[in-house]
Amino acid sequence: MRVNAPPFRVSLRWGHPLTVFDGQGTCITARRGEVWITQDNDLRDVVLSSGESFMIGQPELAIVQAFDTAEVVISPPQPRRQPAAPSVSQRLLQALWRATGHSAPAMN
Repeated sequence: MRVNAPPFRVSLRWGHPLTVFDGQGTCITARRGEVWITQDNDLRDVVLSSGESFMIGQPELAIVQAFDTAEVVISPPQPRRQPAAPSVSQRLLQALWRATGHSAPAMN
């Protein structure tokens, strides 16, 4: 499964894992029961109990497996915020600085 949707719940049971492809930034929250999460190329394994969360930190395959029965909430990665473009007044000020032979100060 590739995660590109609003947060959603998934019921899991032992022997029927959830496979997440390219899930970097996806947050998995255990709502009920306990789940085990393992990721390709990561030596760590994570166990979540009810109420705990884990964010997938890399784009490799991740497996989410219930120890018995469990329910998890899958929250997709938050879109990266683009830096705000300089306002018209900031661009004018920068142009004025350059026109007078000064290096324009950085505008954040």
